[in-house]
Amino acid sequence: MKLNQIFKKNKILRFARELIIFLVIIAGIQTYQSWGMLDTGEESSPPTFSLSDIQNNIFDLENVRGKKILIYFFAPWCSVCKLSADNLSKLVTSLNPEEYAIITIALSYNNESEVKDFAEKYKLPAPVLLGNDEIMDAFKINAFPSYYIVNKNFKISSRQVGFSSYWGLKLRLLYY
Repeated sequence: MKLNQIFKKNKILRFARELIIFLVIIAGIQTYQSWGMLDTGEESSPPTFSLSDIQNNIFDLENVRGKKILIYFFAPWCSVCKLSADNLSKLVTSLNPEEYAIITIALSYNNESEVKDFAEKYKLPAPVLLGNDEIMDAFKINAFPSYYIVNKNFKISSRQVGFSSYWGLKLRLLYY
């Protein structure tokens, strides 16, 4: 084997090893961040709520019972939320609204206009709800963005903190 081939092979192996280490670190950070969130499984229903949206309509979580639900928590000042907002818009257009519900809840904001501006700028799908400290505590949100997947049996099947791609969100919704 020529020296050039050996070098290329070692370079590929080194890259693969570094990529695996990076992915393990990212997975570890996400697991640590979601550690304090609500449990998943057959005994874990999400807290129910009724909240106003940015158009002053009341939204009740009970109204989407029986659908697969993505409850997405964001803060208008959150840079990662800004990066992932487009993924939510794409997700809504790719799913059947009879089977799936995407709910975005603003937390940690100064005023309603700040939330409206964020929702318009980043084209968040409706409903965009105005959360509060009670909702933040009930869902054990300690970082942004955070989200829960609720299955058709109204049980929490998945949870995550941090960025998720369009495909990451869609696959979790389809398979959890």
